[in-house]
Amino acid sequence: YLHKGYELYPDNTYMLVELINYYLLGGEPEKAEKYLDAAIAQDPNNASFYRAKGTLYEKTNEAAKAKEMYEVAFSKDPKDYISQYNLGVLQLNIAEEARKVANDIMDQKKYDAALKNLFKLYEEALPYFTKVVEIKPDEQNSVSTLKELYFKLRNEKPEYMKKYEEYKAKLD
Repeated sequence: YLHKGYELYPDNTYMLVELINYYLLGGEPEKAEKYLDAAIAQDPNNASFYRAKGTLYEKTNEAAKAKEMYEVAFSKDPKDYISQYNLGVLQLNIAEEARKVANDIMDQKKYDAALKNLFKLYEEALPYFTKVVEIKPDEQNSVSTLKELYFKLRNEKPEYMKKYEEYKAKLD
């Protein structure tokens, strides 16, 4: 029925969004791309379409494309904290993979280098979650994530321990 509705009313945004959601939330997210492209063509300034496309790319394990779409979404809507949050999560996923690799290293010099890289990846996630909290100060997941990141980084820079305490206090 959704396809028939879209065929009959291809310019109806509601029909298009329903079709996109059907595929994004179902078991075939890759089929949403065609409809997301149509939605973007209809309304190129609608940040939510780019964010949805970022979600599609996350589901199809295309992190670089997901990052690009979230960045476009945020450029279209600077108050789109969800895109910023998703960018932060993408970065944390990269860090998590690096942590897994580091944990398996037995050579001390290689482990130290991997750890240094891991801390760099954690630091790269900070701006995304900080921006979310700037946009939406009560977004508890980001506050909690910042607290955890600063705790992990507390030995890297003295100010990180202060930031950890600051975000810890926000959660208490």
